[in-house]
Amino acid sequence: MSYLEYYGLRREPFSNVPDQLFYWSGEQHKTALAKLTFALEQRRGFSVVTGEIGTGKTMLSRRLFDSLSERRYFRALLVVIHSEVTAEWLLHRIAQLLGVREPKRHKLEMLGQIYERLRVIDQEGRTVVFLIDEAQMLSSRELMEEFRGLLNIEVQDRKLVNFVFFGLPEVEDCLRLDEPLRQRVALRMRLRHYSEDETRAYIYHRLNIAGGKSGVFTPDGITRIAGHSSGVPRVINTICDNLLLNGLLNKTRSLTPDMVDQVAQELALTAAEPDPLADILGHRSGAKPTGRAQEWKEVDLDKVLGFLDD
Repeated sequence: MSYLEYYGLRREPFSNVPDQLFYWSGEQHKTALAKLTFALEQRRGFSVVTGEIGTGKTMLSRRLFDSLSERRYFRALLVVIHSEVTAEWLLHRIAQLLGVREPKRHKLEMLGQIYERLRVIDQEGRTVVFLIDEAQMLSSRELMEEFRGLLNIEVQDRKLVNFVFFGLPEVEDCLRLDEPLRQRVALRMRLRHYSEDETRAYIYHRLNIAGGKSGVFTPDGITRIAGHSSGVPRVINTICDNLLLNGLLNKTRSLTPDMVDQVAQELALTAAEPDPLADILGHRSGAKPTGRAQEWKEVDLDKVLGFLDD
């Protein structure tokens, strides 16, 4: 018997494969999607989304891709799988994704083909969007210069191509290789780890989609999951997947805090110190402050937030 049968699940709820069926529209991802959609509608040119490993950048990129109507957008998704990408390869790949049948080998001729293809798509009334995942792999000045050159392609009052970078915080190091390109970032967002309340909502959402019941995870157990995972979605998934397996092996319907600690030990995870400021921010939005946030209860929150905004 698998844990799917044991817990009455239709499918695996905590796989780390990017599956849009399980997409959870938390507040920060909802905001990011809305801002990115607006930037693309307005043809702002260049947007950047960064976040630590496992914070949902890839899932967000797929969600954005799927949300763009093919009638209004010519969309393409490019995943960079290694850091040895050259400028020649990049331009050739972009030409192919645009539908150029036989890209020229000479750079200027290829750029001419790209320009003509962009003009045709624009005349069709569609906006060209390239979503670049794992953009931190684009770690050369030459590559950044090529993106800047492509962003220079305009007709009258509008840009003919838009790029959205998704990657680790190191993307900012790549952009610093070409200051004029860095200054052209029209929208910049950083995905953070989930709070305890967000972790709880995320787990319940995925369980519900898979056909399970939220009661299998105890409230205290979820608190431990939030601590051991540091609110990283990918780690949350790994912990929960192992918990369900251990629950099957132990023939228990309720996954307790002690079981969470055991799984965390098996996975060589350690609980992170709670972030009092994150708890306070959650309190401002209606969540109950936890942990060290109690020590901050006399702080003037508006002054703290004003300082952060500065």
